[in-house]
Amino acid sequence: MLILSTVKPLEYLLGVTLYIMAISSVIAIVFGVIGGFTGISLLWYVLAIMLGTFTSLVFGSMLTIQTKNPSGAAAVVSLIAIFNGIIPTFASSSPALMKVARFWYTTQIKDLIGDMFDCYYGNIPYRLLIIGTNLAVFIVLFTVLFKKNRIAAYLKGKNTLSVFDECLADYFSGDLKKHLNELGMEKIS
Repeated sequence: MLILSTVKPLEYLLGVTLYIMAISSVIAIVFGVIGGFTGISLLWYVLAIMLGTFTSLVFGSMLTIQTKNPSGAAAVVSLIAIFNGIIPTFASSSPALMKVARFWYTTQIKDLIGDMFDCYYGNIPYRLLIIGTNLAVFIVLFTVLFKKNRIAAYLKGKNTLSVFDECLADYFSGDLKKHLNELGMEKIS
């Protein structure tokens, strides 16, 4: 199992996403040419699409790493795709939803590409800041969940647990807090 190997979370993430990125870049180039982009405009279009693709892959990896089986992961990925596609569409017709959706990366990717078609580049730093913030949060969460799963898998495979392993197992099950409270330890505020 790859989770139990010594591979680092970023190595795992890149290994899972690089081939999809390669295929997506070819598709983005084809759609960019069909859309009428040429030269540097085509490059910016492809970079925007690839940024959105990578962010979606990290978001999907972050959620699917929690699933227990491949069919569960497929269901999660389908929901992610629907969610990511529908939010910008609904937000463009609902000012109330746009107040929240404007902080979601797919809304910013849609608007970024729309700005490119209008040859307006004034909002690019704002849009990249929101997309980058979403991506950074997803990478941090993916790393935490990856390491948590690795530790949980490690504990599951052990027949006898050391004192440290027992503390980890208690932490994951939620029993550590109860045990510490029984010993008279409380949260210090």
